[in-house]
Amino acid sequence: MEIKFYPKIEKEPDGSIKTNAKGMVSLQMVIHHNGERKKIGTGESVFLHLWDKEEERVDRKHHPDAAKINAKLNKLIVWAEEGEGKVRARDGYATVSQIAEYIKQQSKPWKYKEQAQGKQELKRDLESLYEHWKEVNKDYLTAESLRKYHQVVNQMTTHKPKVTIDDIDEAFMRKYAAALAKQKLKSGTVQKHYQFVKEMRALAGLPSKEKWLVHKTQYSPQLDLTADEFIKLINAWLPTEGLSRERDMWVLQAFLGLRPGDFAKVKPHHRKSVKIADHGEVQVMEIDQGKTMNPVQIPLPPLAVRIWDKYEGNFILPTQQERGRYIKKVATAAGLNRMYVRRDLIGGKVKETFIPVDKAISPYTARHTAASLVYEGSGGDDSLAGWLLGHAQHGIKGTTGVYAKDKAARVLPKILAAWEAILGDRVKWPG
Repeated sequence: MEIKFYPKIEKEPDGSIKTNAKGMVSLQMVIHHNGERKKIGTGESVFLHLWDKEEERVDRKHHPDAAKINAKLNKLIVWAEEGEGKVRARDGYATVSQIAEYIKQQSKPWKYKEQAQGKQELKRDLESLYEHWKEVNKDYLTAESLRKYHQVVNQMTTHKPKVTIDDIDEAFMRKYAAALAKQKLKSGTVQKHYQFVKEMRALAGLPSKEKWLVHKTQYSPQLDLTADEFIKLINAWLPTEGLSRERDMWVLQAFLGLRPGDFAKVKPHHRKSVKIADHGEVQVMEIDQGKTMNPVQIPLPPLAVRIWDKYEGNFILPTQQERGRYIKKVATAAGLNRMYVRRDLIGGKVKETFIPVDKAISPYTARHTAASLVYEGSGGDDSLAGWLLGHAQHGIKGTTGVYAKDKAARVLPKILAAWEAILGDRVKWPG
């Protein structure tokens, strides 16, 4: 039997790596045994740049909770070996699925203790099932999750009183989805209803991955700032240190072209100095992206260097919700009141809402602003925006040495020139 650990790499629609709110990816365990192979989750998440591919462990010195995570991985190996031995002693042969099931039982004893009481005891009406689910998962749920799922229960029992989990089939969901559409709920809200049904079906021992349980959420195009708005944000006088800090973080995030989760991963050691012919020393941020972990270099314009130096590369960030509230206040102070047309898919129809920029801006707006401004400043060179957003990593995938360096040497000065064209001499950053 062979055990391997891998970070789980999933891509966003824009090609960037999907991470959680902390900028981490989940870690998966792969069991190879007697010609079979099975993947299971470890329950741990890691920072990609602090994952040691050779040792298959996180960096002991720099990764948060490194001792705890590495100990968990060691424990998973012990459980796998125990499970294989026990099943083989009982049945004469152990499959990877049996080994995986043993690991799950050891890692989530509370769940299997509930199951051991017998599924016959589990009431099938939706309200009782929901109460049971809350009790089983009480140590793992947030108040927000409980609030949203309670709303779903109320909606479903109103749609069909005394509904049971066995009543909820493909035909039921078609009628239910039509009822939700009449309420003109947003696509993301409807997605919560489908997710709830999956949870309840899994708890009741029913299949939960059928195609009819998939609801594709559709989002409207994201807001991006104009060049004038971006400069107003940079130059704005702000009344508190907290707002000034968020402005600085937002602007630096834009220069780096990162999503909020990726920006949270940036550390002092990611900044480097590279020599480029005819341009001398160029300050860059270098991070690893993609399955190949190829380095991607993002050049730092002069203002980005000043912001980085101010905080010495240590960017302690609040939660995404808090950042969202702060940047809206920053935008208000900067006078960003242009009316923005937000389009939401509601009840299968697109609804347009006019809201001012200072009420629509969020940490995610920084990345979209970066792409549009670099595209504008370069005279329409979309390859530069692609590089900035990490898409251009595919152009050097599997390559190193002269080719990759040559491409960087051609691209990095063009990105800096694009920012210079946008900013010119109009920047009066308060510092």
